[in-house]
Amino acid sequence: MGHPVAVPRAAPRGPLRDADPALSVLLALSILMGFALLGLLLYAAQFSGSARWIAGVLFVGLLSLLATYAVLRRTVRPAPLQPPTGTGDILDGELAILSGIVERAGRGLAFSQSLVVGRARDAFAERVRILRGLPAEAMRALEADPARLRALLGDEPLAEFLIGTRERADREAWAASTRAGDGFVPSIHAVLARMEAWR
Repeated sequence: MGHPVAVPRAAPRGPLRDADPALSVLLALSILMGFALLGLLLYAAQFSGSARWIAGVLFVGLLSLLATYAVLRRTVRPAPLQPPTGTGDILDGELAILSGIVERAGRGLAFSQSLVVGRARDAFAERVRILRGLPAEAMRALEADPARLRALLGDEPLAEFLIGTRERADREAWAASTRAGDGFVPSIHAVLARMEAWR
């Protein structure tokens, strides 16, 4: 399969280069004649109402001619299409970023494990809030009251997880305790399974 051949792009043409020279000269002469005629009519308008009316019509016609020429010049010879000037880089989405964090947490990186714990905790707290129809302020007050939170959840391990991972230091401690026990990945999977089953 052959390599693509780069085709040189033509330099964009300016408005003066796009115009036909003969048409430009004709237009310039027409404008000069129009202004000369308009000057004569304005001079004669001092003495005649008809001349004033004709001068107004010619002035409007001249403006229309200029506007029409400007529009036609841009539509007959439009500027060539240019490729986008971006670098072509594709930005990672939220899911790709989260996937990278989870992959690094699985390799044992402590900071990534703390982030995974925080994401899981926040997601479950939001799920509880939505399923119980609580406003955000009520949910924050509930999280600060361990007794009420345990009564609402009815699941001691999940309640302990929500209560014990509110702060970053607590999340790091939770992740460290799993590394010393069953391992981070099995422990977070067990918590996520309980979260999924909770209603």
